[in-house]
Amino acid sequence: MTADQIAQSGIIFHNQIYMPKIIPADYGGSLFYQATIHLCDGTVLTHSSCELNDVDESELYDRVLALMRNDVLAHNVRPRCDYLDMEKTLQYWKQIGQKNPIEYLVSACLAGEHCRYDGGSNLVPAIAKLVEDGIAIPVCPEATGGLDTPRTPCELVKNRVINKDGLDCTEAFQSGALHVCRIAERLGVQKAVLKQRSPSCGCGKVYDGTFSGRLIKGDGIAAAMLKKSGLQITTEEDWQ
Repeated sequence: MTADQIAQSGIIFHNQIYMPKIIPADYGGSLFYQATIHLCDGTVLTHSSCELNDVDESELYDRVLALMRNDVLAHNVRPRCDYLDMEKTLQYWKQIGQKNPIEYLVSACLAGEHCRYDGGSNLVPAIAKLVEDGIAIPVCPEATGGLDTPRTPCELVKNRVINKDGLDCTEAFQSGALHVCRIAERLGVQKAVLKQRSPSCGCGKVYDGTFSGRLIKGDGIAAAMLKKSGLQITTEEDWQ
């Protein structure tokens, strides 16, 4: 694929390719596509494309993608990190002759993304600037693992992740952490700046599982996996 073809297969923003979630459905015998994407400021964009007599299925898909692309670019706000298509981004960089500039993974909430459990962020301007300068990629294992934003808060209980309602969310946390590790591997990243105390990203201290605010020694699920992969982990509390 050429650079233009790769760019048209998704949504290009700051030389990175993002893909909205596009779901086909049948409503009253008519095919339509529903597209959704979350922007990093918390805005949710949706579009749908209904069946037309002279339009085939692939063109319906292209139409709803084009609608979403135009809307994202009109907002001029980066899509949330879990919509990043890393493989297409790497292909695009190769086609345009861009060297991989990424030096860090950073917890997306620290870069200002509204992906916290309560729908907010933990913005640290100096960390957000790493992303703005193009040398860091934001990641959120919880969003990537398929958990909603906002969501019920979770804490580590021994080797499991349990939310405040008693639901075991370990599988989603592990899935998201594995995805983050794959991103680090594909980019050759050796350093990460992560959100302290998080059940995903905490490094050295996490909440104790009682939802009382008490801290204990330990690492979040993603932080532990990244450490095992050899990454050097820093938290926002130690970031200079």
